[in-house]
Amino acid sequence: MYLVTIRSFLVRRDRFTKDDPVQISGQLMLGRDFIGDQSNPLRAIFVCTVVFLGIFDSVLPTWIVGGYQFFHFWLYVLVFAVSLLYLSRNPTLKMSALFFAPIVLFTYSIAMVVWSQSLSVTISALVSFGQHVVGFAVIVLLLRTREEFEFALWSIPVAALTVLAIAIWELATGSHLSVSRLATENFAGVKGVSSIWYNRNDFGTFLAMVSPVVVYKILNRNGRAISWIGVCTLALGVYILSYNNSRSALVTVVGVLLVYSLFLGVGSRIRRVPGIQRIGTLTLVTSMTAFLFLPQLIENPFSADSSLWIRWQLLTYADDMFIKWPFGVGASNFHLALEQLPSETNGTLSPHNWSLQFLGEFGIVGIGFAVLMFGRNADILLNRYLDESDEVALALFLSILSFTLAGVGSSNALWGRHIVWILLGFAVSYHTVYTDSPSRDGLRNE
Repeated sequence: MYLVTIRSFLVRRDRFTKDDPVQISGQLMLGRDFIGDQSNPLRAIFVCTVVFLGIFDSVLPTWIVGGYQFFHFWLYVLVFAVSLLYLSRNPTLKMSALFFAPIVLFTYSIAMVVWSQSLSVTISALVSFGQHVVGFAVIVLLLRTREEFEFALWSIPVAALTVLAIAIWELATGSHLSVSRLATENFAGVKGVSSIWYNRNDFGTFLAMVSPVVVYKILNRNGRAISWIGVCTLALGVYILSYNNSRSALVTVVGVLLVYSLFLGVGSRIRRVPGIQRIGTLTLVTSMTAFLFLPQLIENPFSADSSLWIRWQLLTYADDMFIKWPFGVGASNFHLALEQLPSETNGTLSPHNWSLQFLGEFGIVGIGFAVLMFGRNADILLNRYLDESDEVALALFLSILSFTLAGVGSSNALWGRHIVWILLGFAVSYHTVYTDSPSRDGLRNE
């Protein structure tokens, strides 16, 4: 893990630690280290507000001019301005170098405007991407102590309980929010609930990715009532996934529960497993290879009337897209590029797979950043858990890694999926906030 310390745009990298030769721990030039900073509840509350703003983005009021949602845009401009004002008065920063990965990818996506398929589509995607980056950066830069981090992390299970309450209302009344396609005439007879999302798979992706954090808060909260609420939240989420027939999300949640239990049971002994310290990167690379190459070698095994058939067909065009656009077609331009290929997908043009979306929209550059943002992040988190038995690291490790399976459910795994970038924000923030964190028992006794 790399840590860099920034003071008024000056960077110092000092003192390689003996125990971890790849860690760089920066010396503060002036001011206090974040680890030693006093907790400020206002910072944590502000971060919680930004998290809720992202998760509930689809149901916030807005006005649309020329196809652009300006109310949401200006909210994030306000968040950015407030954060910048605060940081200008508190310019000492300490962060993981992984903080820069989404920002560099965003910068690359801006450069791709030059060769993107559609300028208007790209600009709309850049607005969405920019909102994701702002939310990500606020979490990383403003959470400075363990207490703030733990408080802000509660926003995840609270949001999960809220969206599940809306799903219960859907089940009880048969009604849906206007943002859901289930509320439209074309889907009036379709079974399922989607809460605040457009379709059931987006809802399922959210539930799958937040489930490790919910489990962590259940196990590490002194209070029977809170624990029971957490257990009910988790059980209800599993039921909703089953009811919606969200296959990848349901498998993800079951896998999370099994792996979580396994790690708690065997503890540091799991270090003996070959390659375990790089399991994040290995999982990313293996799943990406399977998704992008197996459909090129194996004929579509599914029935033509199945959604799985469509997803497999989409993956068969990965090689064609890479050969024609090795550096990507531009953010959210996947469907426009696919229209130019002789494809047979029953009219479906969305990628329906995170690896295909990264490859198609960002090319080989996107593949590299996917491994860095998700794989490398997961590696660091798991090693922290193995070294310190710090259970929040295990929860975030599973949340980040769950994207490899949960991210094949949504038709679009990146744009508008705030939870992906929010969890990345917490993961990168953790690398800094928990540099000198206590053991899991210490966390439990807080």
